[in-house]
Amino acid sequence: MGSPRLLLLASVASAGRVYHLTDIHVDPIYVVNSSTAAYCNGPVIKNASLQAPIFGAPVGDCATPEALYDSALAFMADQPAADMVLFTGDFTQAGLQREAGADSVLDTIAATHEKLRAALPGVKVYGAVGNHDSYPGDVFDFPYEAGYGHFAALWDVEGDAKNATLRGGYFSQRHDDALVVISLNTNYLSMLNPLVKDNSSAAHRAGFDMMAWFGGELAAAEQRGDVVYVLGHIPGESWLPAHSLTYQRLMQRYAATVKGQFYGHDHEDYVRLTRECDDATCTGSATGVVFVGPSLTEGWPSENPAVRVYVTDGNYTVEDALTYTADILEANEKGAATWVLEYSAKDRLRLDDLSPRSWEKYVALQLATNESAFDDHVALRRRGYRGPRSRSSGDRCEALTDPCAVDLLCKSNFFNDADYAFCVKN
Repeated sequence: MGSPRLLLLASVASAGRVYHLTDIHVDPIYVVNSSTAAYCNGPVIKNASLQAPIFGAPVGDCATPEALYDSALAFMADQPAADMVLFTGDFTQAGLQREAGADSVLDTIAATHEKLRAALPGVKVYGAVGNHDSYPGDVFDFPYEAGYGHFAALWDVEGDAKNATLRGGYFSQRHDDALVVISLNTNYLSMLNPLVKDNSSAAHRAGFDMMAWFGGELAAAEQRGDVVYVLGHIPGESWLPAHSLTYQRLMQRYAATVKGQFYGHDHEDYVRLTRECDDATCTGSATGVVFVGPSLTEGWPSENPAVRVYVTDGNYTVEDALTYTADILEANEKGAATWVLEYSAKDRLRLDDLSPRSWEKYVALQLATNESAFDDHVALRRRGYRGPRSRSSGDRCEALTDPCAVDLLCKSNFFNDADYAFCVKN
């Protein structure tokens, strides 16, 4: 048997690195020093006298200037080589659809991917379609040929996976001899897409067809002895109840096959847990960890931008999650963004490993009972941002006794709306 030092060196050498980028929300029409009222989203107070800074204005819920995206890509390019990039949706500014039209949305999606390819040449890119990656936003009919044709050309999909992307914006793609990447189009699962709520629509039927296909792909992967990464954009909330129940039953059945679940949409940094199901609810023991990636965008809510790296073993098990961030206020003041390691999940949260059981213990024994751990969790969700807050940010959740604490704890404990509601009630 080798020495402990040689075993450690072998372990480090075999470790893989996986980038997770999500909710970059690049704004191609952002102009530095103009009024932020032109670039910030939603029902927020628009201060016409506030000038748009170089790296974005969290206080106004602004989208991502290209300077911030370029800075993140330069940082990524300077790091050790990665095995792949998981790019989980929302590539354009949320308000771009209103201001610039369909062509600009598709052009921005293409430009963001081209920049990523240039920064990380040779690294495979697997994506998921976000709810703002259409014109108009949230509305995804079936088929959506113009948009999915773009994604089929931009992602590393081929053969059947490319055809599936062209047809429905989802795919199952073999990465290597061991790993299959399955990307779900959650816009056919979530009721944010108004067509999903119409039982007679093709989009409604597409969600059920996709989930049946998903089960078949997991069964085939298990039979071959493959492992699977699952990608999506919207992580459970707002899904039709039938879809969230099917999904969690599949995660329970194929828990040994699925090595990671990676989502975005919420902009905040946290995990959700899939759980064992009975006839109608999924409130049993944890079966899987859903990494809700921290967004690159600094707005909605106000927060610091982030890039995530997963450290994996030779079998693609996630051994650690490293979050890198830049202080957005300091970057705007100095004219340059400095990216630093914010935290290692395993070290900062004192996890034995990143298994479902370890996360379940963390939520139950630390997060739900320890004021210091809860305060740290609140800070990490928005990457330590302490500056002025936009209206969408709400009030800061200060303590376990605050009503908002129940919301945060239940989101971390459960995957979907029904089980979240059960948690809040009890």
